[in-house]
Amino acid sequence: MLFNFPRRRVAARLAWRDMTRHKARSIFATLLVALPIAALVAGLALLTGTPNSRQRALAAIPRNAQAVLTATAVLNTGQPFMQAPEGASLWVDSPSQQPASAANIAAITPDQDALLRYWDSETLIATAGGDLQPGDQIQVDAAGADTTDSAGSSGADLDGAVRAKLRETEHDALPLLMPPVAQGAAPQDATQAVISASLAEQLHLNVGDTLTLTAPPFQGAYSTNGRIGAVLQNSRRAWRISGIADVTSTLDVWTYSGWLKGMVEADGGNGVDAHYLLVGSEPLTWTQVKRLNMLQVVAVSRHVLTDGYPSAEERYPRQIDVQQQLMQMVSVTVTAFLGIALTLFLITPAFAVSADQSRRILGLTAACGADGVDLRRTMSFQGLFIGISGGMIGIIAGIGLSYAAAPALKGAYVHEVAGMIPWKMLPLAALAAVMIGLAATWMPAHRVSRMNVVDALKDRSDNGERNRRESRLYRVVTAISTAALLGAAVACAMGGLAMPMPEFGDADYGSLPAEAIGAQLLLIGAIVFSFAGLIQLIRLIAQLCERHGTLLPLAVRMGLRDAGEHHRRFVPAAAAIAVSVAVASYALTMTGSLIANDRSNAMEVVHGHSHAVVSPEVPIDNAVDRAVVRSALNAISDDLPVTAHQPVYALAEVPPETADKLNVAEANELMRRFPNAAARLATPLDCITSSDPDRGQDVASAHNPNAQPYCVGASRSYRPLYRGLTMINADFSVLIMSGDAMRLSGFANADKAADMLDRGGVVVGNAATLRKDGTVDLEISHSAHNPDGSSAPDVVTGSASRPGVWVDGFFPLAMSKETAQSLGLTAFRYVGDMVQFTDAPGWSTLDKLRSIIDDRLPLVNGTSQSYRYSWGTGDPSSMLAELLPFALLMLLAIAATVISLLLARIQIIRDLATMHAVGASPGFLRRFTLAQAAIMLAAGTPTGMVTGLALGIFHVAWYRHIGYDGAWLDTVPCWGLQAALLIGVIAMGLGVAWLAARPSRKLTRRTLD
Repeated sequence: MLFNFPRRRVAARLAWRDMTRHKARSIFATLLVALPIAALVAGLALLTGTPNSRQRALAAIPRNAQAVLTATAVLNTGQPFMQAPEGASLWVDSPSQQPASAANIAAITPDQDALLRYWDSETLIATAGGDLQPGDQIQVDAAGADTTDSAGSSGADLDGAVRAKLRETEHDALPLLMPPVAQGAAPQDATQAVISASLAEQLHLNVGDTLTLTAPPFQGAYSTNGRIGAVLQNSRRAWRISGIADVTSTLDVWTYSGWLKGMVEADGGNGVDAHYLLVGSEPLTWTQVKRLNMLQVVAVSRHVLTDGYPSAEERYPRQIDVQQQLMQMVSVTVTAFLGIALTLFLITPAFAVSADQSRRILGLTAACGADGVDLRRTMSFQGLFIGISGGMIGIIAGIGLSYAAAPALKGAYVHEVAGMIPWKMLPLAALAAVMIGLAATWMPAHRVSRMNVVDALKDRSDNGERNRRESRLYRVVTAISTAALLGAAVACAMGGLAMPMPEFGDADYGSLPAEAIGAQLLLIGAIVFSFAGLIQLIRLIAQLCERHGTLLPLAVRMGLRDAGEHHRRFVPAAAAIAVSVAVASYALTMTGSLIANDRSNAMEVVHGHSHAVVSPEVPIDNAVDRAVVRSALNAISDDLPVTAHQPVYALAEVPPETADKLNVAEANELMRRFPNAAARLATPLDCITSSDPDRGQDVASAHNPNAQPYCVGASRSYRPLYRGLTMINADFSVLIMSGDAMRLSGFANADKAADMLDRGGVVVGNAATLRKDGTVDLEISHSAHNPDGSSAPDVVTGSASRPGVWVDGFFPLAMSKETAQSLGLTAFRYVGDMVQFTDAPGWSTLDKLRSIIDDRLPLVNGTSQSYRYSWGTGDPSSMLAELLPFALLMLLAIAATVISLLLARIQIIRDLATMHAVGASPGFLRRFTLAQAAIMLAAGTPTGMVTGLALGIFHVAWYRHIGYDGAWLDTVPCWGLQAALLIGVIAMGLGVAWLAARPSRKLTRRTLD
């Protein structure tokens, strides 16, 4: 009578009854589905989602304005400025280009609308009070190119000075561009200004006080304002504060046009970007925006962002970097397969246990007339229910994680997070959860559909299955298939690495070369075969457990036999542990290798956790900059004991734009006064001497004095990045420093390098420049112009050989002042002081230094070792950001181990009751449970770690093969942390097993009659 109801409804009821009866197992399985779905939703939001640029662009358009326009100084070659509808963030201005005029722009914008211009400054020096009266403006005689330490004549009073930025507007534009005034009133004319509350607090200013702004010497850095810094440099102006706005922003001062406008007009306006508001009743369309782009004008229109957003065909075509696309494809493929495998193997043991626990009830169901399809449906419905519930919980949790993490990690406002969440992907995430639940039940459902009813009613395994599993042929097939699958994985990996990659470069969107697609397919094959081989290997281990260990203690033998007899529980449970460990091990290998790759192209001035460089944030001249740094060091020493400090200089360069005002002969004569030096490679390379931008020195030879340098492509060549010094008008490739300064750098061979400097030698950071005899060849040259005014090749004026020493990771070249002067190098620029602090544990000293500078010293910058952790040394506590993913994955591996062991405990509770009933002691039962856990851990952790290491090594080898963003010289598994992972998982697993192994009080002890 039972199956008079529709069969699917009966199967669903049986599945639901079984889930509610075994709540712990159902909760475990649901959470294991929810966790990866939550990680997927949050990961997509944080990795691929960005704060809604359209909303931010709209917010940047003032109320009552139709658009914001910027007439750039980009050289007009007849091609449009290809902007996005949301605008453009970066562009390259030409100092000689005159931006489009207001008349040219107005010819395209609607006739009813008006253009209102405004001006933005670069960073200025703000002080309270001063000798100037509001509205007064002077030109200060600042020696920005001063190459000595004599007092400059800038006259800048920097006591209590801070950094600030200024916005000037035409009269009608100020109410639109200025924030609401909280105290005082809006400016009445160009002698008054409104300042931000943060600037008022820093300078202790009130309404009615005087504010003075000084433009520092131009250092050659351009922004979206063009060369406004060059136009404004060495000038000063004062205002009376008419109001204070209760805001904190990148802009600090608002006033009517006067200072900036007058300086730009007097200079001619070449190279200075012109900013406009479009105000009126008519909207600016995308068609009009594209016409403006032909004038090199960037336009952000309210209408375009709201009602007239262009279709993909109307927007400018996009281009992709093929190497970057390949790199992303590999990362996504590996991550996706690891995530799918992890989820499947984490929840499959729960359904395997469910199938074993439900054998008797399923046998009764079969005896009442249910066929194999009905039994399979019962298990499948469990997967469906858990997939749906886990998917919904995971989606909700993922959205919550996005809201919690996006403000800190992506700089998004809370109201912007909704735009970052991939809402269209949420149904797919829910479908993925359901598919995962159904996939995890496929094997258990298939098994119960073929279940022997008599054996099920007796609650024992099928004899036919047991005989088949114990046959020699079955074991041989398992061993051969294991070897074949792992061999196929290796073959696919080697094939992908051996496949030649095409010449890379920009390509139309989506046009990946055929070679890249083939290599991607081989990559997928390698991952699929490796995980299939991993499962077969664990199945083979289960067979070996059942047949070996006859001389071991009874509890261990029973544990081995249990692993073999309940292989359908043991294999997925051990596989869950293996996959979890593999993911953590893989992530650790990739993290260590990524940092090693970044470090291979980094050149730093200091090394260690008690060394730093304190440099001026807004450079003026040598004397003023040194005074600012010395004052800052006095303030710092009140909280951080300073052991010693020494100045560091660099070769001065021609002041920006100075040569542009001279004729060719005068410009070349000026450039001769600013020569530069370079350490030549001991083995000359054609790709270096020819200055081929697409070729360069290999990375390995820069770090190994015994390596022979050779030419490689630009993407994998040695491209040193200077870290640790402020952006000023100096050539950082040549540092001028004393031996005492070098001793404060913190490098391992700093003392040896210091002695070399004191003896008139040089220090190099590129090992390939040091000759076999311990000398370095130096080339002295200077820049030059052709007769037509264009840049000419550098003019070599001399060469010399000096003894040298190599310091790995240091800047390209360093020498003492005396050595530099003997080579004809006499123009020096102060860049900062090398500082050594009293040694303290970890990186607390440098963290405190950063806090002091951020809070109290706005005119200086403190830089230290960029990569604080050299794997194998140092303090791991300082690498929270780098180690956080590994820590989370390690916790996941431990959680997978714990859940697998608890599921095993649920299944053997009846066996424990039986053993207890026939006289087994609590101690024996605990040993038996521990043996089960140890065998599961022994099968899962080593295989998982080997798999994770292999994947990480392969992934690094892939990056090395395509040569994207570095040479990827080193594969860094981080063995110490790998050992911590292995020991941690095993220790936690055994610890949980020991706690769970305590016999339940519900066990009934029976005595023999």
